[in-house]
Amino acid sequence: MTADTSQVEALSLDEYVLLREEIRHQDNLINARLSWLVSSQAFLLSGFAVTLNGAAQLLLPVFSWCGWQS
Repeated sequence: MTADTSQVEALSLDEYVLLREEIRHQDNLINARLSWLVSSQAFLLSGFAVTLNGAAQLLLPVFSWCGWQS
């Protein structure tokens, strides 16, 4: 069975509108998911930076007590 590509069925206006709305809906889902991903990554990265900064602040008195110079 081979498909004849010379005869393409035209979409009606209702089918076109339905298809366009489905594509728009999928685009909105992708946009929302990417926004949540970027927001969560920014939150996690800032928490990681605060943790590293706190760990560095805790180590500073140890180095000064040992006589190390930074």
